[in-house]
Amino acid sequence: MKRILIVDDDEINLKMASKILKPFYKVISVPTGQMALEYLKRDIPDIVLLDVHMPEMDGFEVMEHIKANEEYKEIPVIFLTADNDRETEVRGFKAGALDFIVKPFIAVVAVIIILATLNAKNPVAIPVNPAMIISLLSFIHPKPSFTAGNTVSVSIPKPS
Repeated sequence: MKRILIVDDDEINLKMASKILKPFYKVISVPTGQMALEYLKRDIPDIVLLDVHMPEMDGFEVMEHIKANEEYKEIPVIFLTADNDRETEVRGFKAGALDFIVKPFIAVVAVIIILATLNAKNPVAIPVNPAMIISLLSFIHPKPSFTAGNTVSVSIPKPS
């Protein structure tokens, strides 16, 4: 099972991300950049989800430490941010982030970004797993009544 290190100072974000990702990945959650760096000295995850804005050591500083270390500079990093500006994106990509997940995140989008990032080094077809889709759909809230009649059909191809 792939391992994901999630670094976020917001306990609610850590719990939500863990709840979404635990059915598919081994999740390690830490609330500070310093704890993330300490974890990396002991174990190398398959991917890091890194909050941009944290006290003491922000995501950009943590990224500098990750990229400066030969042992784990190749770990893919996805930034987590509530920012919605190009400056943060540009700075993140220049620092070495492979993608961004905007908070509050949508479960399906987060998992797709993580899958795509994990598969970027060794591209393979992303399997359509009905159990994964059903699990992710449980995080989508029912539409409010004013959207009644505005629906989108989604079909899942049958395995051949």
